[in-house]
Amino acid sequence: NDRSAFQEYTIADAARIARIPSNITPEQAATLPLALATAAIGIYKPKEDSLRPDGFDRGGTGLTPPWAPGGMGKYAGQAALVIGGASSVGQFGTNRFTLLDHHKLTYYSTALQLLHASGFNPLIATASARNESYCKAAGATQVVDYKTTPYDKLPVAVKDIVGTTPVGFVYDAAPRGTQVAGFSVLAPGGGMVVAFKPEVGERAKDDDQGRRVVGVFGGANEPE
Repeated sequence: NDRSAFQEYTIADAARIARIPSNITPEQAATLPLALATAAIGIYKPKEDSLRPDGFDRGGTGLTPPWAPGGMGKYAGQAALVIGGASSVGQFGTNRFTLLDHHKLTYYSTALQLLHASGFNPLIATASARNESYCKAAGATQVVDYKTTPYDKLPVAVKDIVGTTPVGFVYDAAPRGTQVAGFSVLAPGGGMVVAFKPEVGERAKDDDQGRRVVGVFGGANEPE
């Protein structure tokens, strides 16, 4: 595959190539495309009622991105949950500025940064206690320690935080054992993105409560 990354030379579309800023290293820059694409495509790509041959979704959950007119802060009044908030994908969901500010952009969670820019509040992340400050720097308002709050107890912990505020979005960047907990807190009409194959909800369509679950394929350079 001429577009794969694990080779000396690769092919990419010119529209997706940018000069590396002088304040980050090539190694730091290399962490951005996949993490950012996996978060942004799943959250903001328009819905499509079809799957790729590998079983991942062709579309996303269809939220209006913060860079579109009226998109910044559009989802204020709704809560969001990021499972695996300290991961590279989880982090790009929270803080609207970290992507642009300085070298920390390679360390702060993608999904958290984007969801913060979209206005979700409370913005809850799951992570270990040692990564709490890391997630909050990325935009999380609360962090639930998964080591002291197992995932089968997560829905109660989330409810205690959000009260009557609907959880309009869930991003699950964890590899296993978390999707049922995340899906159980998702409000009618909400969206959920998982970085692995979905084990909950309907495939390539909304369920009877209008909820959409997307198994995201994060390759922005892929023809599909």
